[in-house]
Amino acid sequence: MTPTTWREQAHRLSIFNGKLLPAKILNGKKVLLIKRGSKIKDQNFTYEDCLKNPQLNMIGLRTDLDYVCID
Repeated sequence: MTPTTWREQAHRLSIFNGKLLPAKILNGKKVLLIKRGSKIKDQNFTYEDCLKNPQLNMIGLRTDLDYVCID
């Protein structure tokens, strides 16, 4: 069996399209890859949009919920 990477499985996040946020890890902290000064609630990224960013290390989920479990 060939190992997979999370990028190959990113299509599974398509149900959250419009609520995703591209991010990277810098010095152990999450840094969102969005325009400076823009509001998080105004971002509507799809998983395809996130994967286009060359600095991407992770994909965040924008939510107003107190608890979210994604398996």
